[in-house]
Amino acid sequence: MLRMHWAKRSRINRRIYREVWASVLSQVKKADLPLFGGQQILVHLRRIGKRKIDQDNLVGSAKAVIDGLRKCGAIRDDTEEFVILGNVSQRVVKKGETPRLKVELERA
Repeated sequence: MLRMHWAKRSRINRRIYREVWASVLSQVKKADLPLFGGQQILVHLRRIGKRKIDQDNLVGSAKAVIDGLRKCGAIRDDTEEFVILGNVSQRVVKKGETPRLKVELERA
């Protein structure tokens, strides 16, 4: 993503931030998470895409998600004091399935 034009990258990141915000809102009550919490949050990511990507790129893709958590107020800061990256996994989409990124939050 670093090699693409900055404007295109910015649009992609904004879309990710909106999706993270929607995911956070749906999980806040379920996991009893304070929206502007000062506690550690454990973040699990599951990428479901058209093809598998390298492990280092998979972990690197978590940056936009964690930045989105910070921007929407689910975490105070994106340091390890407030966020721990948990399981990061991936699989290829099945026929007729939509590619997506699942984000699960829980108290650390």
